[in-house]
Amino acid sequence: MSSSPTSFRLMVNSTLARARTAAPGSKAVPLQRNRRGSEAHGTHRGDIQALRAVAVSMVVIYHLWPRVLPGGYAGVDVFFVISGFLITSQLLLLRPTQPAHLVGFWMRRVRRLLPAAVAVVTLTLLFSRLVAPPSQWRRTAQSSIASALDLQNWWLAIRSVNYLDADSPPTPFQHFWSLAVEEQFYLFWPVLLLVCGLAARRIWRNYPVVVLGSLSALTAVSLAVSILVTPRHPAASFYVTPTRVWELGAGALLATIDLRARDRQGPDPTPERRPRGGARRTVLGWTGLAIVGCSAVAFSDSTAWPGWAAAAPVVGTVALIAARTPSDSRLGAVMANRAVQWLGDVSYSLYLWHWPVVVLVPAAAGHPLSVADAFGVLVASLILAGLSKRFIEDRFRRHRQGLPVWRPFAAAAAGTAFVLALSGFQLIEVGHAENAAWNSLRSADLADECLGAGVRLEPANCVSRVAGAVVPSPVIAAVDVPASWTNGCLLEAPWTTIPRCVFGPADAKVNIALVGNSIASQWEPALRDLADRRGWRVTEYLAASCPVAADEYSLHVHALRDACLDWGRRVMAATTAGSYDLVVTSNLSEVDAATESHHAEWRRAYADYFARWRAHGIPVVVLRTTPQPRSTLASPADCVAENDASSSVCSGLRSAWVHPDAQAEAAVAMHDPGVSVADLTDLFCGTRCPSVIGNVLVYEDFSHITATYSRTLAPALEPYLNRSLGSGRR
Repeated sequence: MSSSPTSFRLMVNSTLARARTAAPGSKAVPLQRNRRGSEAHGTHRGDIQALRAVAVSMVVIYHLWPRVLPGGYAGVDVFFVISGFLITSQLLLLRPTQPAHLVGFWMRRVRRLLPAAVAVVTLTLLFSRLVAPPSQWRRTAQSSIASALDLQNWWLAIRSVNYLDADSPPTPFQHFWSLAVEEQFYLFWPVLLLVCGLAARRIWRNYPVVVLGSLSALTAVSLAVSILVTPRHPAASFYVTPTRVWELGAGALLATIDLRARDRQGPDPTPERRPRGGARRTVLGWTGLAIVGCSAVAFSDSTAWPGWAAAAPVVGTVALIAARTPSDSRLGAVMANRAVQWLGDVSYSLYLWHWPVVVLVPAAAGHPLSVADAFGVLVASLILAGLSKRFIEDRFRRHRQGLPVWRPFAAAAAGTAFVLALSGFQLIEVGHAENAAWNSLRSADLADECLGAGVRLEPANCVSRVAGAVVPSPVIAAVDVPASWTNGCLLEAPWTTIPRCVFGPADAKVNIALVGNSIASQWEPALRDLADRRGWRVTEYLAASCPVAADEYSLHVHALRDACLDWGRRVMAATTAGSYDLVVTSNLSEVDAATESHHAEWRRAYADYFARWRAHGIPVVVLRTTPQPRSTLASPADCVAENDASSSVCSGLRSAWVHPDAQAEAAVAMHDPGVSVADLTDLFCGTRCPSVIGNVLVYEDFSHITATYSRTLAPALEPYLNRSLGSGRR
C-alpha cells in the first residue's frame, strides 16, 4: 500500500514483525465481487471470477508473507479494473437518461456491499476494544468512522503526510481505503454516464461514442495526475482517488468498446458472429495473467505507486478480461476449477475479514505471528469469508418484490449511524483516559534526579526508589513529541523552504544551530531546557526523512533525492553565513544493515559537511543516533500498555537496537578536537535496552524518543556542549 508506501511490513513482521513498511502503506487492498455485474452481458463471467481469485490471493499472501509476493498489493489495481469494467457494463446497458434511473443501481450497491461491511466494522471494533492496547483505541475508533463514511482513503492520505502519524501501526480498518475509492467511484461515475446520455440525446450522437470520448478524457487526466503526483508525494498518492480513477477508467473504457462492438453485431449475435480466435484469445489470456503475476513478484514497497508502475497490472487485467478465455483451453479449465470459482465467489468477504484477523490475532496472542499462526489466520479468514458470504451477502443482496425502494437506504443510514455511535463512545472513553494521563505527566517532577535517564546518571541515589506510574502513559505517548513536530519546524518533503524556528532569548551570547532530520529533532526538548537555564539561543534546521549530508541520498524517488540534496546545500549556506557558536547535529541515514561501501559513502558525506563547518571556525557536536527498537518491536508504547513496564518482552538486546552510525564514525575519524561525539547510548541500554527507564516511557514510536525522556537527558547532554563551546570558534 502504505506507501509508502513503507506501509504494512512493520506490522506484519513486528505486530506480525513487519506490516508497517510497510507501509509505503502500506498497502492494503479491496475486493469487490458482483455476480450480477458478471452477468452484464447475459452470462456468468467465470474468467472474471477466477481473476478475482487470483487478485485476492495476491493480497492475502502479501499481507501474511510479504517476502513471498513483495508486490502483492498490485491486487488492488486488478480489482479496480474489474470494478470499472463490470459497473460500467451495467450502467451502459441501463443507458440512464434521468436521475431516477440511477436509484436502482445505487440500491443494488447498498444491498450488495453494506451489510457485510457493517458487520465486519462492528465486530472488529468490539473485538479490538477487548484485545488491542489502549494506546491504539483512539486511532481505531477514528479509522472505523472514516470507514463507515467511505473516507478511509483520504484519512490515510492525510495521516501519511503528517509526520506525527506516518509511522503509526496500521489499524484493523486500514484496508477499507480501497473500498472507499470504489464507493466514491460508484457515486460520481453513474452521474457522469447520465450526463453523457443527456448530451448524446441533445447533440444527436451515438451514446457509446459520447461515453468513450468522456471516459477517455477523464482517464487520461487521472493517469497524468498519478504520474506527476506520485514521485512528489508517494505516500499520499497511494490512497487518494484522483490518482486511482484511471485504473477504474481502464476497465470502463474496455466496457464501452465492448458495448460498441456488440451494438454493431446486434443484440443477439448468431453463433458464427460470437467471439472467435480461441487460440489468440488464449494467448492473450496467458499474457495478461503473466503480466499480473510478474507485477506481484517484481514490485515491492520501494516502488513508487501507482504512477507508471501500476500500468503493468492494469494492462494485464484488461488483457485477461478482453480475452474472454475459451473454456475449452487449458487456462479456461483452470479458471473453471471449482475451488478457484469458490474463492472468487467469496473474495469480497475474504477481503473484509482477513486484515482484521491479521492485525488482531497478534494482539490477542501477545506475540507476532509465527509461520504456523499465519496459516491459522489464513484458514480462519477463509472460514469467516464462507460464513459471511452465506449468511450475510446472500441474505441481503436481493430486493424482495414489493419492498419500498427507500428501505435499503434507510437501513444503510441506520447501520452507519450505529457504527458512528459505537466509535463515538470509544472516543469519549479514550478522551477521559488521555486527560488523566496528561494530568499525571504535568504533576511529574522532571527535575527529580531519579526520573528517566537520571536513574542511570545517579544509580546509587535511586536504589531504594519505588517504581511508580509510567509517564507519559502509553495512551498519550504518540503525541508526547518535540514542538517542532507540530509547529512546522520539522519540515516535510519536498523540503523547499527553511522555516524560521528559533527559541531562546534574542540577546543570547551563545547561538546554536540544531541540524538534521527527525532524529535531531528529538533532542529539542533537552536543548530547550538547557537554553532556558543557560540563556542560549537555538535555531532549528530540521527536515523529516532527509539526512543533511553531501551524499546521493538513497531515496527511490529521484525528485525527492534531489530535493533532499538541495535542502542540505541551503542549510550549509545558512549555518555558515550565520553567527553560530556551535552546530549540534544528528541524522539517521541507515535503518537496515548497509553494505560497507554504502556505509563508507555516508561517512565521507558527513565528513565533508563537518569540514565545511570547521573551515568557518564552527565547532560541531554529533549526537549519536539513539537505539532503534524497530528491528524487533513495532511499538514500545503498545507493548508497555499490554505488559508490565519492567517486562523483558518490551526490551531488546543492545546488539539488536544499537546500529552503526556513519555520522558519529565520521566525526571520530576526523581527529579534530572541534568535532566531538556525544554518545549517550549507555543511558538507553545496558546489555538490554528497556522501553521504560526511571518510570519514563522512552519511545513514542519504534524509532523516536518521547519528549519527556529527552528532557531527562539534558543534564547528561550539557557537559558535551559546554566542552565544545569552551573550545571556542577558530
